[in-house]
Amino acid sequence: MTIKNFSESDRIFHSDGHRTGQMAADQGLRPEDITDGIKTIQESMDSLNEAILQNAETQGVRVACKKGCDFCCYQPVFINNFEILRLIRHIRDNFTSVQISGIVKKAAAKNLAVSRMPESKMLLHKAACPLLENGACSVYDARPMACRIYLSTSLDSCRHFFSHPGDKHKYPMLLEFPLRAGRMLNEGFGAAMRQNGQPLREYRLEEGLLLFLQEPNLHPE
Repeated sequence: MTIKNFSESDRIFHSDGHRTGQMAADQGLRPEDITDGIKTIQESMDSLNEAILQNAETQGVRVACKKGCDFCCYQPVFINNFEILRLIRHIRDNFTSVQISGIVKKAAAKNLAVSRMPESKMLLHKAACPLLENGACSVYDARPMACRIYLSTSLDSCRHFFSHPGDKHKYPMLLEFPLRAGRMLNEGFGAAMRQNGQPLREYRLEEGLLLFLQEPNLHPE
């Protein structure tokens, strides 16, 4: 799909992401410029989610997501190389070396299990996120866009998908608008990065954690 085929709202969010990415490029494309840009679009998504939740409540639509509900934290999560910069910086700034070693150990175990699976099986595999602690996200403020845009209106649908991931007739009942908005923000940012010579890459979250937590120098590639 090209930007010409986007809806009006898609174009707005793509433009917002692109503008933020270009600002990071204009500032020099240092790792901190990129992480600041990622933080900006992620916080924009958080603000949008707050508005969506308020509107949903007035419409009588109940969003089931809350702290302690972690069904979605057992499915594959994908993160791009720009998002991982912010995440790794957050971990290094807020976690002890012992805690980081624990994350690496859990990431390695999950990566070993899923990296050998065909994609079709991997997408249905349920295993805890290496960053999940006591039913909650330990990096909530710096979590990737994929986690921010996952808003379900049915706890039962999430529970069913967790227990029966191969059921093609019943998926989590997610709000469509945040899914689209977050995707467009990320794609716009990535487009600006590519235009300024920075390739866009995507990783499974556990794969990215292993690559970047063991890399002494942060870099966008």
